[in-house]
Order: sequence, then structure tokens, then C-alpha cells
Amino acid sequence: SSSALTLGGGTLNVTGKNGAATAQTFASITLTGNTLSQLQVTQNGDTAVNIALGALPSSRAASSVLDLTLPTAGAITTTSTTFSTSAASGHILVSAASNGVAFATVGGTDWATNTSGTLGVLASYATDDFSSANNNVNVTANDTPAAFTVNTLKFAITGKTLTLNSSGPSTVSTGGILVTGSTSVTINGGTGAALLPGAGKELVLINYGSLDIEAPIYNSVSGASTLSVSGTGTTTLGGASTLVRSAGRRAA
Repeated sequence: SSSALTLGGGTLNVTGKNGAATAQTFASITLTGNTLSQLQVTQNGDTAVNIALGALPSSRAASSVLDLTLPTAGAITTTSTTFSTSAASGHILVSAASNGVAFATVGGTDWATNTSGTLGVLASYATDDFSSANNNVNVTANDTPAAFTVNTLKFAITGKTLTLNSSGPSTVSTGGILVTGSTSVTINGGTGAALLPGAGKELVLINYGSLDIEAPIYNSVSGASTLSVSGTGTTTLGGASTLVRSAGRRAA
């Protein structure tokens, strides 16, 4: 089929045929706002499951999030080959050719990538390294970095705390913060510390565990921002120290 695909929450499962090859083609894909959608491939002994999604939406609906299960043989592709961060920042799949937001994961555990139109999974992270704006940081310790700008954040080890520096705001350029399942983590900071997305971006919290943010969340430097909270976990914006200057939405 070459019909348009609209996902508005829930799961679309494409199951291969044992011993054969399966191909599914869509003209385009759209995600409904305020939803977490899953696109899953079940290989089922298929020699290759290939899904062509066509074009990604030119204007992504706010608070829409996508989780992928990739084929073990075959590929999921898009004609929106430029909806990606740079090679230096991991080719993270983002919502636009420029100034895009990180909105997609693989298996709820890693960021999805877009390399020349083929969707994949981010293979390597900058572990506890906040020194570069290109870094996709995996927080594995109780980190206390200087005020930073990074590409994305990921938490996969329970009990860890990221303490934001009081010298000024810290920025997640693509807006993407991922907490994997069975993980309980905290982001805090003293007076002067704050968390914000990149200019013109949405702050996207994809949480499958427990995330407690005890630091202020600010608009981006270019104006009002949206706070998107999705995933099956619990997100707490806690205490008098938390100031949210954005619209809050829950995607489920």
C-alpha cells in the first residue's frame, strides 16, 4: 500500500512471513499530538522485513513520541533523509531538517537514528561526558558537571543523580531526555541552576522508570517552550524549587 500512516497511540505490529520477504510501503507517517505510538517488527523467520515510511511530517505535532522495534533482517526507512542531527552528534532522528526535536526511541532503551534515510539505534554514547554540544550523554554516575550544552541525555542506571551547576542554565539541544525501565533517577540543582531545551525546541521527557526533577525548567532562549512527558514511568516535578515556564502535556 502507498497510503498515509497515522499513529495516534497504541501499537502497530508488522509480522513477517516465515521463509519469505515482507515489504510494506507508506506514502508518509504522521503522529497525533499528545501520544506515544509504537511501531514494532516481529521477524517471525522472515528473510527481510522492509518498511518504507515515506515522508516524516514537516511539522511534528507537539508531545508526539515514537518507539520502534527494528527488524533483525530488513530495514525501516524514510524519504526524510535530512531529519537527523549531524554525524558528530550521532545522526539522532529528529522532527525536522533543521532545529528538530528528538522524539523517537528504539525498544524504549536507546535513541533512534536516521542515517541517510535508514532508521537505526544509537550505538554509542558519551558516558558522563558533558564537554561537547554534540554529545549524547549516558549518565552512569552521580554527576556534577559545569553548566553544559549537550545533544541528548539518557539514564539507564538506577539511583543516580545529575546535579546541575548553579552558574547558569544547562541545555539539552534536541530537548531529548530518556529514562529506561526500572530506573529511578533525579535531576536537581541549587540557586541559579536550570534545565532548558535548545532554541525553539520542546523539552521531551521519555520516561519508562522514575524521574524526579527538582531543578527549574525554563523556556528556551528563543521563547515559550512545550514540556512533553511520555512513557509508562512516573515523572515528578518536585518542590518549591521547580519552575515550569511551559505548557505541560502527558503522552501515553
